[in-house]
Amino acid sequence: MCIEKAMEIEVSERVQYIRTIMDEIMESMKIIEQLIDNIPEGNYQEKTKPVIRVTEGSYYTAVESSRGEFGVFLESRGDKSPYRLHFRSTGLPLVSA
Repeated sequence: MCIEKAMEIEVSERVQYIRTIMDEIMESMKIIEQLIDNIPEGNYQEKTKPVIRVTEGSYYTAVESSRGEFGVFLESRGDKSPYRLHFRSTGLPLVSA
């Protein structure tokens, strides 16, 4: 008797779990349909400049993260590609001695 009741509860919990997942899938499908219906007309791919020139000079920018500072150093001579580009990752300084 107890085993049957435990099985009944376990099965009903699984059925409810599956129903919840199916409801979430149906809601996701509705959202996707709304997004597809609201895509604007016209070109969505525009041509961009093939080259972005950075003015001459040295630049450094940093972003604070949970594991330290992530930095990017760029040195340019005004050409179509940077003279020097260096990334300072957040993980490497933590393990270096």
